Amino acid sequence: MFAIEVEYLLGRAVATDSTRRDLAEWPPHPQRLFSALVDAYGDDPDDADAADALRWLESLAPPQLYVSLGEEAFYRRVTKYFVPVNDKLPKRLSAAPLVEQRKRPERYFPAVMPCNPRVQFLWPDATPDARIERALTTLMQRVHYLGHSSSLVRVAPARVPLSPSLVPASQGELLLRVPGPGRFDRLRQVYELRREDSTVQPPRGAEVWYRRAGAQRPCGPFGSGIVVAIQDGPPVDLVATAPVIDRLRDALLAQLSADIPEILSGHQESGAPALQPHLALLPLANVGYPYSDGTLKGFAAVLPRHADERVRTRLLLALQSVRELLLGKLGVLKLDVLPQGETPRLASLRFDARYRRPARVWVSVTPVALSRHPKPNKGLTEADIIAQDVERLGLPRPRDIGVGMVSAVRGAPRAMEFMRGNLKQLEGRLLRHVRIEFDEKVEGPLLVGAGRFMGFGLCLPLEGRER
Repeated sequence: MFAIEVEYLLGRAVATDSTRRDLAEWPPHPQRLFSALVDAYGDDPDDADAADALRWLESLAPPQLYVSLGEEAFYRRVTKYFVPVNDKLPKRLSAAPLVEQRKRPERYFPAVMPCNPRVQFLWPDATPDARIERALTTLMQRVHYLGHSSSLVRVAPARVPLSPSLVPASQGELLLRVPGPGRFDRLRQVYELRREDSTVQPPRGAEVWYRRAGAQRPCGPFGSGIVVAIQDGPPVDLVATAPVIDRLRDALLAQLSADIPEILSGHQESGAPALQPHLALLPLANVGYPYSDGTLKGFAAVLPRHADERVRTRLLLALQSVRELLLGKLGVLKLDVLPQGETPRLASLRFDARYRRPARVWVSVTPVALSRHPKPNKGLTEADIIAQDVERLGLPRPRDIGVGMVSAVRGAPRAMEFMRGNLKQLEGRLLRHVRIEFDEKVEGPLLVGAGRFMGFGLCLPLEGRER
């Protein structure tokens, strides 16, 4: 067992979430702690033992965490601050800039007050030798804050490890950034590059799902996605989901060539539709943010949870071969498969972080294609049909369903605006935006309705601090 304890000396943690400036990061991500230790190494960059210790630490599996969660962590209300930037040194003293001419960018200082100010990072299967442990202890002693400089901490080896609150999982409720092999050297390279160009930023690195210890949540048939980014081409609106996804599917099947398994083709050998869950192609658009415009930024190719690694590898290789998507008179979209395990810089492309996290309330980005026509006279409403579609996914029956033509997601077009293209899955189907509420949190991705394999019925967890 090896464990590191972080104690917030003022009883609050001040750190900004990597996805939203007005949200506090909680719990502290393992990568944040690792970066702080690398910064401490900078005090004595000739310390070979410290370098070896950091390389040993980054080689470990993601740690477990003991941390105050839920009602045991109180989020401070965030207020905008407008802070003048520092004046540049004038060439002449008489040419000092006026206060009124200073830029005043928006600043946020989000904070969390946990009931227990101690956080522990736990590696139950790791035991450092004496040299590595001494070097890590020295680095810990040099770390004085974590996050903002006002977030003062004491960092030390945890002599009495506590039972973990969060554990790594293949699917969970929190996506945390973690260090990995090579992270130490990469951070040093970025430090040297920033001497010449201060705009250079380190890559986000790997992210790992965490769940509460002992918790198991309901989940649907779909798993993680391979993200394909649109690198160049004409702007395409989300309303064109049907024809664009259809073109993408055709291009993908062309690369898969012969002997395509049912899980990828979506068809049996007879040509009949597959009876089991199969590959789903989803649009990733600029939606859900204050100034979202609904333009497509990329796609996600999502396999069922039971898909084996051979199928996933074959899908990945085929996607990497689809470099262009021809859209006729509109032009050509240039595509690029993003590296596996790294978090995209563009928030709209963070499929796992946005669409897979557990939530009680889900709202549609693309409208649901109802699998049946409602019969109000016989007591079969649109909400009833959607509830049945949800249950067929293996999920609990929703406690409440709202149905309408307008999405609750900013930037998502109205249901009537979506093109149907030549998709057979949409022929004669009613398209409706939905709000689905469960009694308990459900793990995503949540794809509902008859068009779920072709980008329709894609739902987003309702924004909120459901931590």
